[in-house]
Amino acid sequence: MNFGKLFKQSGFFLNKAAIPLVFVVSLLLFTFLQAPNKLADPDSFYHTKLTVMLRDYGVVREFPWTQESLYKNIFIDHHLGYHIIILPFLSLFNNSLLGLQFITALLAAFTITSIVWCLKKWQVPYWGIGVLLLLTSSPLLFRLSLGKAPSLGVGLAVIGYYLISERKNNWLFWFAWFYAWVYSAWLMLVVMAGVIIISDWVIEKWRDKKTSSNLLGKKNIITMASILGGLVLGITTNPYFPINIKYLLQIFKMALVPYYKIVGIGTEWYPPVAVDFPAHTAYPLLVWLLLTMVGVFIWRKISKLTVSAWLITILWLVYTFRARRQVEYLVPWFILSSGLLARDWLIISNIKIWWDQIKNFIPKFVFVPIVKYSLFIYLIILVPVELGRGIVKTKTNLDSGINHNYFKTTGEWLKNNTEARSIVFQSNWGSFPELWYYNDQNWYLTGLDQTFMYEYSADKYKLWQEIVDGKKADFYNEVKNIFKADYYLLEKKSAAALGRLNRDTRFIKVHQNEEAIIYKVE
Repeated sequence: MNFGKLFKQSGFFLNKAAIPLVFVVSLLLFTFLQAPNKLADPDSFYHTKLTVMLRDYGVVREFPWTQESLYKNIFIDHHLGYHIIILPFLSLFNNSLLGLQFITALLAAFTITSIVWCLKKWQVPYWGIGVLLLLTSSPLLFRLSLGKAPSLGVGLAVIGYYLISERKNNWLFWFAWFYAWVYSAWLMLVVMAGVIIISDWVIEKWRDKKTSSNLLGKKNIITMASILGGLVLGITTNPYFPINIKYLLQIFKMALVPYYKIVGIGTEWYPPVAVDFPAHTAYPLLVWLLLTMVGVFIWRKISKLTVSAWLITILWLVYTFRARRQVEYLVPWFILSSGLLARDWLIISNIKIWWDQIKNFIPKFVFVPIVKYSLFIYLIILVPVELGRGIVKTKTNLDSGINHNYFKTTGEWLKNNTEARSIVFQSNWGSFPELWYYNDQNWYLTGLDQTFMYEYSADKYKLWQEIVDGKKADFYNEVKNIFKADYYLLEKKSAAALGRLNRDTRFIKVHQNEEAIIYKVE
């Protein structure tokens, strides 16, 4: 048997089948990562509920379920396109939450595949290394496994970058329209286009002043006009227009203002822990840094595409130190930037000559056992270990998530034993999605994001915080007359005010279970 010929044939087959193979393997991995009957992010309950309501009742235009929040006045479904996409899959399962987990695995596999597709399109060699680097990053695996829009949005951002860099203007228009419906982070299309256009112009002007293009030339204007035109069409044809403009301004404000210093918000909006960041992105970060150092020596000849990818990586790096959730974009751009740097290096430099020079410089008795065997150990042992470590860590984090039935008993009791639209004062804003999922009959005070409560009324936010923290001795009047609450729901994991509630006879305990205690406000 000719093993050499067989190896070549196998390599040819794998190259041709690369994209579907990556998708299938990624799908199997993300399906495995999904925890049985658990969701890692409470927002997943919200997305599922809103999608089910979209299916059953049409577009939800009002949101009275958070009485002390901007959502009450300016609510929009800012991920409407995402909810439309996942809707059929939620209907396939008796339990909609299981349907969400299934489509999340599909979308996560799409995102990984989109990165590999770009690497292959740009003829990046050894693209398989990029796949391995992606899978060593537990924060990326975790973020893509959450039942929310980023599982799709990250992949779309990668494709958007490809379309802009290749000047696929006809596609760009409709892509921008689609993106504006799917995800609220559509501004990144404009930012990426700006980086590409400006960096291309600077490089052309520096390398060849005579033939450099005009910054405001026809090609650049058409590209930017295609993006802006598609975004405008997407925003104005959205059923929430023009309210979506006001809502999106608040979203952008959240992205820029460090609200974590003012209000209690989700941990994803906090800066990363300095020690954890390099540890959790170790291999993608290390490879990118090493190839960046190589790029310094060949920077006069690297492609314009490589430069723009590197600059966008820097932007994501800076933004990740502002909000740790942006690691979901940073790691893919580590891979894209590293792949393009490696491609240019291999094109510009004769690696074979370079490798032979190293071998000639290092004594054979040193080179063989140390260099070759070290590389062998690294590839055969260390890489699988790191892959396993990233996957195990992600699986552990997802398995410790929120049970599908969390707050089911509490929500159903409220639904069956209280009047419709009676207001519930809840002690934990973060549990609103679970409560709302099981009971949309009652109204609550706040949820989803505390910046919306703070912007609605900073004074009421501070008062609510004092009450739930147990810092206010007597809060009956505030709960009854200021917040107009009919019930006080004390979640047992946030029970700071338990003693004060039990001592005040104006709060009557009407229900208790392992999750919460419900008091009727007399």
